[in-house]
Amino acid sequence: MFEPFAKDDPAKVRPSLKQSLGETYDVCMGTSGLRTYGGYLSNEKLKLFSEAIDLMIKQEMYRWCQHPNATDMVVDFNIRRFQDFYGFQEEHLSFDNLKRWYYRERRRLEERAAKDVEVRPQLVIPMMLTDQQTEFMTPVLAGQTSQTTLNL
Repeated sequence: MFEPFAKDDPAKVRPSLKQSLGETYDVCMGTSGLRTYGGYLSNEKLKLFSEAIDLMIKQEMYRWCQHPNATDMVVDFNIRRFQDFYGFQEEHLSFDNLKRWYYRERRRLEERAAKDVEVRPQLVIPMMLTDQQTEFMTPVLAGQTSQTTLNL
């Protein structure tokens, strides 16, 4: 996300204070990271960062509402508890937006689960054979075959 400073453009060295970004957050970075990645966030990267944080908050709210140990399963009450627990004010993160996002996400996950996707097993774990007759090949010299029946 970070980019090196462009010394030929003073706005990139110290961005204008006239631009309101809403809330501010301190991000700590070591000097090696600063030398490697730079310390400037362009407007595009800042927007991507904000969208990622917004998505993380909404996903946490969805998990909060779906948690098996929730006090009740009423979505409205759970969203209000989520806002109160994390201290989100209505003007920053409105109840209506969270509720709409919750129902969109729930519908998206239900549609995704309803799709019939063929899954090939990546790992097969052999199971214990019980009460069956199983034919298997015994190891013999090359070019010869031998079948044996195993009674369990």
